[in-house]
Amino acid sequence: MNYRHAYHAGNFADLVKHGLLLWLLGRMARDERRMLVVDTHAGSGLYDLGEDAVRSKEAQAGIARLMGAARLPTELAELKAAVAARNGGGETVRWYPGSPLLIADSLRKGDRYLACELRPEEHDLLAERLKGREGVETRQADGYEVVRAVAAGIVGGWC
Repeated sequence: MNYRHAYHAGNFADLVKHGLLLWLLGRMARDERRMLVVDTHAGSGLYDLGEDAVRSKEAQAGIARLMGAARLPTELAELKAAVAARNGGGETVRWYPGSPLLIADSLRKGDRYLACELRPEEHDLLAERLKGREGVETRQADGYEVVRAVAAGIVGGWC
């Protein structure tokens, strides 16, 4: 599949996916056990809505509307706050954080995150954006193969 995260960043589906992701991570963080998050299609992690996403106008119908909304479901409040934090605290959105930044920002000490991205140029950006974060690793690899290896215990230190 030829899917480019940048063209669709901040669209309605992202809002649902990222809102649910943050809600789920928050629920899981209530447990004392450490968590491992494996992202099979991480993308580059941060998207400039002034560039590629402007072509599709999906962000205007998605995150731009959410940021301007006076009332919204509580499940989207954390996403709105995360997006505002990446954009100086206001409602204007230029930068949209993808799953990698949202996940990495949600990790507790001892949690682990393995972000996989197959496209070399996307992976290079991802690795740079997540560099130096404790418990975070990126791989330029097929995410499905990595999940299988982690689940089978082939990739040491992850289970």
